[in-house]
Amino acid sequence: NGRTDREGGAEVRYVVSDRLTLDFGVEHLDRNTPGLALGTTNKNGSRTDAAVRATFTESEYFAWYVYGQSTLARSGELEKNDRAGAGIRYRFSENWTFEGEISDGSLGAAGAALFTYTSADDNSVYLGYTLDPGREFSGATLVGRDRGQFVAGGRRRLGENVDVYGENTYDMFGRHKSLTSTYGVEYRTTEALTLTGNFEYGTVEAIDGTLDRKALSFGARYENEHGLSLSGRAEVRRDRGETLGANRDSDAYLFVASGRYLISEDQRLLFSVDYADTDTDGTSITSGEYIDAQMGYAYRPVLNDRLNVLFKYRFLKDTVGQQIDSTTERGPRQVSHVLSLDMSYDLNQQWTLGAKVGGRWGQSSPDEDIPLADNDAYLGVVNARYHLTHKWDLLLEGRYLRATDAGVAEYGLLGAAYRHIGKNVKVGVGYNTGRFSDDLTDLTFDDEGLFVNFIAKF
Repeated sequence: NGRTDREGGAEVRYVVSDRLTLDFGVEHLDRNTPGLALGTTNKNGSRTDAAVRATFTESEYFAWYVYGQSTLARSGELEKNDRAGAGIRYRFSENWTFEGEISDGSLGAAGAALFTYTSADDNSVYLGYTLDPGREFSGATLVGRDRGQFVAGGRRRLGENVDVYGENTYDMFGRHKSLTSTYGVEYRTTEALTLTGNFEYGTVEAIDGTLDRKALSFGARYENEHGLSLSGRAEVRRDRGETLGANRDSDAYLFVASGRYLISEDQRLLFSVDYADTDTDGTSITSGEYIDAQMGYAYRPVLNDRLNVLFKYRFLKDTVGQQIDSTTERGPRQVSHVLSLDMSYDLNQQWTLGAKVGGRWGQSSPDEDIPLADNDAYLGVVNARYHLTHKWDLLLEGRYLRATDAGVAEYGLLGAAYRHIGKNVKVGVGYNTGRFSDDLTDLTFDDEGLFVNFIAKF
């Protein structure tokens, strides 16, 4: 319903010695719920917290730690999140391990305890309890006292190729009492193929109503020595219940799949599919059909990687509606076919030139009450990247978008600075003067302004 929670953090670990390890962390939370009345439980605002933890490893059987955290800055109605605590991990026999933690702070007391038994043949069972004063229960408002949740489960190997597992969670979130059971099986048919199945049953009982959930899912993973890798999962979910006499029934059919095929060390094919078909009253999940299918070809030379190319086709059908920033309403619906070609070329060790061209052929509408109409568009992007040092990059990019059916032509200029963190990660901060993005399925013109971009490569 338009609520946004943006959360980001960073942690650094420093090993002082074989016995002592120090962890430092910082985290920022920005929460906005449109139309939320002042004084309610789910409060709006922003908060920045910092923490430090010292871990002492006494032996391979015993380790303990202490930590403290404090709120550096906050605004709005969010409360302080100061906290101090201690915890241990103790293996008190060859097979038994205990992990526990207690803490107290401005949001109240918290604790966790977990007993785990692991046998010589890798079978395991566990029993635990957790109390987290900052948590929510499916977005429900806490009425009464949160008494935490218990969890019990286990995993057992029935044979060389079959594992079964089960878990039961009993949650005591104020007046919302929930019991959820999950059972599954993993079957390794061959070295290349693994099949999984999962069944989940849950009940939430509250003063204002009861909700039952049943979910059944099946999955598969396949990878062979010839460069083909596939994975997928399908799920059927049924919710039945009511709140204050209002129906909360919903049915959801979900499917995800992805894969890749290595033509050679320099070339590969990629594809993915996301599918959701939901029929609800709109209180928790928006009704509609969503299909996002993509197929691409990547050329990335191993020995001489000066030229990199990605060609991609994407089909998107979205009858749910794109979400628009800072509003509770759903935005445009669409059925689109998109082709795009991305290229980059290293002139030398300092300069990289890049370009992207793309086209969208499809239909869209502002909302569900207006019929779909043609909305073709074309995109052109050119950029130059300068490698300032071995850790910093500067990017300057020009963009042009033309929506032919809407009669709109837009120009934009983008600049950013990136910092490399190791060999696989870089983080950038920049500014976009244009209202549009380089994603042709993004039909909302709300991309002007500052941005943070996180890139991981493998």
